[in-house]
Amino acid sequence: MSNIVDLSDAGGGDTRIVKELVALSKMMKALVRLRLAEIGLQPGEDDVLVAMSGDRVASVSAIASELFVRFETMLRLVDQLVAKGHVERIAGPLIRLSANGARLLSQIERSRDQIAKDLGLRIGSIETDRVTEVLSELNKRLLSTLGTRDRGTP
Repeated sequence: MSNIVDLSDAGGGDTRIVKELVALSKMMKALVRLRLAEIGLQPGEDDVLVAMSGDRVASVSAIASELFVRFETMLRLVDQLVAKGHVERIAGPLIRLSANGARLLSQIERSRDQIAKDLGLRIGSIETDRVTEVLSELNKRLLSTLGTRDRGTP
């Protein structure tokens, strides 16, 4: 695969990619927000529930680290999910998915599938594969540059 971001180049970069990625990020956030609202969730809450799937018991800080979210942000998300009855606090900083939260997992998956279908219809299957490959490689390179481990597919 060709270089997407040449970090060795000390010269100025083309800012068009930044503008496009920022605009895309805003549109994706809006689309995700709409889909999640249909099932009573806010952005980020879905990621916490998916991270907690199964019989997992974890600390708030461990989930924050795994999802690359500030601890304070994760506390707010967990508080919201506890208030909705989707997550339970156990002992100290430990949390687990409630039965309510577990039931939402399939709805989250359907919401994500619908977003993927919506995008696929707009860009086509061949382009979807190519765009996914390019974005995945860019993600890996940026994570490497930021000194963080590869988090895989979000």
